[in-house]
Amino acid sequence: MKNLIKLNTLAKCYSCNKNMFVCYTPNGADYKTCPLCTRGDFYNLCNEEEDKKYFEKYVNDNDNIYTQYNFCKFCKIIFKLGCIHAQEGCTESCYNAHLISKYKYKDETYDGMPQFDSVDEWYNELNNIIILNWICINNSLKCNKASYPYSENNKEYYRCYLP
Repeated sequence: MKNLIKLNTLAKCYSCNKNMFVCYTPNGADYKTCPLCTRGDFYNLCNEEEDKKYFEKYVNDNDNIYTQYNFCKFCKIIFKLGCIHAQEGCTESCYNAHLISKYKYKDETYDGMPQFDSVDEWYNELNNIIILNWICINNSLKCNKASYPYSENNKEYYRCYLP
């Protein structure tokens, strides 16, 4: 497992066209996109043979740690759908990603976020990670070019609540 301190993203807001760490919820919000590579989360992309050994436990146990966060099997990171960046309707809205900024693993505390070496490592080691802090890496940035742009009237809707 690596500790990531610097990140790059391919994601961008479709409304303001800025590259930033954002997630979308396409297909009727059936899945969330990764804030780094823009692919879907593990829950919806674990249809390959190598993933099937995790699938049943992952989807059938709503109280386990694997369902508390989203996981990208390509970037091998965990993330959360964060506060809203651009409201474009029920399935097209763009959310600021919430990423880990501090965690504990094997009695060591790290500033940054874990990046797993494989899906196997994520599955086997996630229970050994204690997340100490989440961060809205975009600093709760709101898009003024969205169909329903941020305004003082809907300030509470756009408020960032970190876990």
